[in-house]
Amino acid sequence: MFTIFGLKYLREHLGPEEIAFEFWQIIRDPDLMEDAGKAAFDDLFTVDTLKIMRAMPKHKFLEKIRLLFRQGKLPRVPHGLN
Repeated sequence: MFTIFGLKYLREHLGPEEIAFEFWQIIRDPDLMEDAGKAAFDDLFTVDTLKIMRAMPKHKFLEKIRLLFRQGKLPRVPHGLN
């Protein structure tokens, strides 16, 4: 996680894998974000979708996030973490 923060600090572009890991961390531990970030993140997903994602094994989660990025259905940077 700190490596990703370092890359962001250096203004490096994150790939889908790094972004997927950020999403995974946020979904697993939403307290990593401030309230404004949580609200913005909650706008991305429904409660039911979050439940499904929390139950998903990590490798399936990564596959799904990659697919959503390729389809342009998710932002390049998770809200509240930039």
